[in-house]
Amino acid sequence: MEDDCAFPLKSRYVFLALLFASIIFVILSASLNLHLYWQGAADGMLFYLVAGMLLAALIVWRSIPLMAAMQDPSWTDYIAGFKLSLFSVLFSIAAVYVFYYPLSFWLPDWVSNQLLEGPDITYDYRDGDSFVPNTLSFAAIVVLAPIVEEIVFRFLLLHRWADKWGGLGAAIGSSVLFAGLHTDVIGSLMFGLCMCALYIKTGTLFAPIFCHMCNNLLAWLYSYGAMVLSDLDQPYTLQDFQSEWYIGVTCGVIALAWAYRFLSQQPAYTSILSEQLPMR
Repeated sequence: MEDDCAFPLKSRYVFLALLFASIIFVILSASLNLHLYWQGAADGMLFYLVAGMLLAALIVWRSIPLMAAMQDPSWTDYIAGFKLSLFSVLFSIAAVYVFYYPLSFWLPDWVSNQLLEGPDITYDYRDGDSFVPNTLSFAAIVVLAPIVEEIVFRFLLLHRWADKWGGLGAAIGSSVLFAGLHTDVIGSLMFGLCMCALYIKTGTLFAPIFCHMCNNLLAWLYSYGAMVLSDLDQPYTLQDFQSEWYIGVTCGVIALAWAYRFLSQQPAYTSILSEQLPMR
């Protein structure tokens, strides 16, 4: 059956590129046989580099007009992106408590594994050098991840699926997939929808990339600050998470008030996903 979509790259090729990137990443990571000190810090960097190169090859092969979506945003777009980043962080913190707090009493082992035993964002070696692994972590999380993920979810998949299901269906589909790849499912889903709306509103992929970078930077700095202030003799526990429920409530109240005020001032955002995507 002939493909009748206008966007010249099928989503299956995007998924295949990411699958091959994962396979190549696993092989390279095992082949390099890095010391445990380096492994966690280097893995993220390695995966996004491999994925970025395969996606770049796809874009060149299919002549995807990526640069047409890379127009320079205005200063108001940058400011809006930074404000949206602050909102996303607050909403994500609240969403973590909404999702994991009740589960922490019913499924404590699973929640501990998800929240406390997952991959490190920052690395604390007080008896050794932490500069290199934290530099690699910063580059992967704050620089590479936003670029690769925005190209995948807010450009390639969003445009392809918009031809099939319209802007709203594409935004929901790409955001659900984006959220499924992150620990904070609710917060990531909202973040994905916000990034879709920001891209459609501004007409440039630079805006969501900048916003994503700001969001990840705030998360990285929060993790780094918590690491510096932590007591290695008394690690953070599930009971500590449960006792800090008020943090989630506070962030939730601020995020809801912020969202209400923003949508009252920018009512166009409530229907932005039904508009045409840039470049169409």
